[in-house]
Amino acid sequence: MSKYRGLPDIDTAPDVYETHPPERREGLSIHRPASPADSDAEPADTAIDRTSVNAAQAQAHFRATLPVEARPSSFEYDTYELRGTAAEMEAPLARLWRLQYEARELEAQLAEAAQTKPRSATSMLAQIHALQHNLAHMDQAAQETHPWHVSHTMIDALGTSVRAETIEPTAQAPPTRHAHTFAPWESRVAALERRIGTDVTDTHVPLLATVRQLEAQLALLAHPSHLDAILARAKLLASELQQVDERRQSLATRTDETTLHQIESLYAMHEKLAPLMPLAPALLARLQSLAPVHAAAATFASRLEQLTHEQRQLQAKQAELHSVLERVGTSLQDNARITQQNLAQLQARLDAIKPSTSPP
Repeated sequence: MSKYRGLPDIDTAPDVYETHPPERREGLSIHRPASPADSDAEPADTAIDRTSVNAAQAQAHFRATLPVEARPSSFEYDTYELRGTAAEMEAPLARLWRLQYEARELEAQLAEAAQTKPRSATSMLAQIHALQHNLAHMDQAAQETHPWHVSHTMIDALGTSVRAETIEPTAQAPPTRHAHTFAPWESRVAALERRIGTDVTDTHVPLLATVRQLEAQLALLAHPSHLDAILARAKLLASELQQVDERRQSLATRTDETTLHQIESLYAMHEKLAPLMPLAPALLARLQSLAPVHAAAATFASRLEQLTHEQRQLQAKQAELHSVLERVGTSLQDNARITQQNLAQLQARLDAIKPSTSPP
């Protein structure tokens, strides 16, 4: 720089950058109560900035400087942000990382505690393995998306979460924080168990028997005959639905005001009959039990109608016979009257002939 020293407008002073420290956010960390020895050991130099840098803010600040090609496509990092109070503002991918990290830490702790509590540790280890399996599937689904889109989404989510949290850190942690350190861990583990569907409480049904029963039911469900029957029913249902759709379309083109009025009346009647639907099975059973009685009553009614018809025929024949008898009686009376008249005429002739034939 000696040959440029004589030139004007050349700044040879050392560069000094004044930056404001980023806002600290209270993360999940274990603070020990301050002791007098620690306070005495601290230097008196106040020019040293002892505030910690937030991982999310640093990542959101420096990640934008990297080109898209240089950004890693894998999302496995060694730094994880654990936030329990602002879970509703957490991005899905950051939540996946946190769950994986917590699952690994829980597995390590349970492996250490397996010597003292073998039963509960074994069951919880099995649940942690299942949790890791589910998280692996979630990670695989997340990696199937485009890396550029996922990285930009992650950066936006981190920026949103950083701007949303405005809680000021306290100057010094209270002495009682050490006693309540593991309370957030318990709440997070309970939330994980509720979300995954596992529970550490002992049940009366053994887990192995339940797993075997589920495997047997799954094998029975996956049997080819059952699958063929389900497929046949699905095809039949699809054909019936297609026919119903065609019928509905054909009826929709031919509907008029009268038909619509009838349909509305049917809907109104259906609303009235809907409360009576629970009584339909009992009524149907009663009618089925009375079916023989109804059949006998129908037979008796047919026979009674036949007898009535025969009685009407007999009455008609009796009336006809009565009329014949009346005609016979009338003819007999006429014959008797004519016979009497003939006898009277014969007697008169005999009386007229008698004087002429008598002797003198």
